[in-house]
Amino acid sequence: MNVKVRSVTRAAAGIVVASAVVVATPIPASAHYTYVYQGSDFMSVNSSHTMASVCDRENDNHLVYGQVINNYGQISSIWDTYDGICRTGGVVNPTSFRLCEELAGADACTGWRPA
Repeated sequence: MNVKVRSVTRAAAGIVVASAVVVATPIPASAHYTYVYQGSDFMSVNSSHTMASVCDRENDNHLVYGQVINNYGQISSIWDTYDGICRTGGVVNPTSFRLCEELAGADACTGWRPA
């Protein structure tokens, strides 16, 4: 009878250790899309951090553009107009991005978000 109890105890301990390893293992930062929204408009950076998309979802005659800063400090922009098609562009080593809407006077932009 004691042998069976020890076997169950060892198996249970193995499950606890295995669970701790799964919980303690970090998930890669690039395993998700990152989004930023301004009203219905949005911008995303893909999970491999190689593409960015900008989507103008408001029929308000205001252009929308996304800006991406790479790790060299260079800014690139992707523009979109309300036509049902999101615009996508390649990005290299993005560190942060934001979405802006072109307005008369100063453009309305989200804050910079880490990529």
